[in-house]
Amino acid sequence: MKRLFWAAVTALLACLLMPVTAMAAPVGGRIHDTGTTLSAQEISDLNVTAQHIYEEYGFDVLLDIDETDPGSAQEYAERRYAELNAATNGVLLAITEDDWYIYLSGAANDLISEDDKNALWQVYNDVAWPFGGANLYLHEVDRLLRLGYGPPAIPAERLMPRLVDENDLLTATQEEALLAKLDEISQRQGFDVVIVTSYSLGGKTSTEYADDFFDYNGYGAGEGRDGILLLVSMEERDWAISTHGFGIPAFTDAGQRYMVEQFRPQLSDGDFAGAFTTFAELSDDFITQARNGEPYDVGNMPDDFKPTLGSYLKLLLFSLPGGFVIAMLVTAVAKKKLYTVRLQPTARNYVRRGSVQYTDRRDQFLYSQVSRTARPSESSSSGSGGGSSSHTSSSGSSHGGSSGKF
Repeated sequence: MKRLFWAAVTALLACLLMPVTAMAAPVGGRIHDTGTTLSAQEISDLNVTAQHIYEEYGFDVLLDIDETDPGSAQEYAERRYAELNAATNGVLLAITEDDWYIYLSGAANDLISEDDKNALWQVYNDVAWPFGGANLYLHEVDRLLRLGYGPPAIPAERLMPRLVDENDLLTATQEEALLAKLDEISQRQGFDVVIVTSYSLGGKTSTEYADDFFDYNGYGAGEGRDGILLLVSMEERDWAISTHGFGIPAFTDAGQRYMVEQFRPQLSDGDFAGAFTTFAELSDDFITQARNGEPYDVGNMPDDFKPTLGSYLKLLLFSLPGGFVIAMLVTAVAKKKLYTVRLQPTARNYVRRGSVQYTDRRDQFLYSQVSRTARPSESSSSGSGGGSSSHTSSSGSSHGGSSGKF
């Protein structure tokens, strides 16, 4: 009887606890949209980022869009936070028909100020593409939590695709083709090649943003987390390259300058698909070159045209006859104009008799000038050194890279 009693008690407790366990996560996820502002795939991608923030800090970061609700955004946000059964500590950006409100719960009240709340709304609202704005909102909350609790751990696995076009610079067809190219190169090389576009840098430098995006989204292949990331931000027209692991020696400082010279003109012209394709293909070439033991560097750059012996012979065969004919024509025309000129045996015939008389002849040395140039040593004549410079990101990881404007 006792066994039956305790079995019944255990079953009853299990039944009571099941709803609690099921309700531990927000109902239906952390990103909600009653309309068509966000696609199903975008909502799924945003939920992955929000889940990562929750796992790192125990904070629920939510976004709820209901532009059909004409009521107060504050009342809507407070009600929805309770309905979603969110964690004690959390942030909810609620957007209604004509209003918005950011609701803070628990420790978020101590970490996020009124100015921060306005900044969170701005990073969402300033981006024309809703997914890009939503993604920036999540990353900005992550930044604020990092300031309050320290940097999160770097994920063991990649959280996002190798192409993140937050600024919507590519068409759907271009995005699909480019992502396929990046995945093929990355999988074949065992090396992540990543492209990210963003409207705003959220107060960071382009290098800081690129490094953090690489680290905190789990990019990098293998134990060394080998990879390269190209960031393009349209807010101030910034670009940045971040390298990690094997990417640091594979993409030297000189090599990166060469790459930028190839794709930056395309960025400036607005040919983003062309620029990103150029970056991806060059990255593939650079990785292969580095794996062969000699990365592209000073004195060892890829040539756009490498003539062979055959091409030299063809050039001579076609250029010599043409050059000979042109030279003959020019000479004939010049000769025809000199009809009064005849070949003279000496210069005496060009001197008028009695016009010049010398009474005294002597050579006088007036002054001298000596110029001295130091002979360069081997170290000073070798030019700028090669190799890769590196720096430490906010996570404590070592990165290489470069940045600039376009």
